[in-house]
Amino acid sequence: TRAVFDLHTVPAAEVENFVNTFNHDAGGFELPVGEVSTRTFACTWDHDVTILSIGGHMHSWGDRYRVDLAGPQGMIEENVYVVDQWTPDMRFVPVLDQYQPGEWTVHAGESFITSCTWNNTAGRPLSFPDEMCTTFGVAYPIDEAIYCIGQPEQPGPPN
Repeated sequence: TRAVFDLHTVPAAEVENFVNTFNHDAGGFELPVGEVSTRTFACTWDHDVTILSIGGHMHSWGDRYRVDLAGPQGMIEENVYVVDQWTPDMRFVPVLDQYQPGEWTVHAGESFITSCTWNNTAGRPLSFPDEMCTTFGVAYPIDEAIYCIGQPEQPGPPN
């Protein structure tokens, strides 16, 4: 077997849109022993982007994952990503929703509100690196990768 990739560059002046990644992360948290816990946070887009893919990331104690799109006033408009039953293997092979160019535009001022739920059966408190909550994907136009540590939301969307 032989795999071959032919890669070519173009001058930056000829590029119509740069495609890059976004990562929206819950930041630091601690999950109490023996409890089901939910962390909900928001990341706001500072310019219009076209989403090409979106996925979620947790580790072995994940239970449910949800991302909602909220308008500029913070009101939830629609659910855009959900995994009702997280399994430990999704840590390495996440559910990934993909979109065609131009199919889904998120506008400046809108937010992704991520809600992660865990069931801590580990017998000890959990925090990073044992668990995490990150919404990730690819979009354009994004010149440099976007990393947002989300602002906690109160109350969170229903799970």
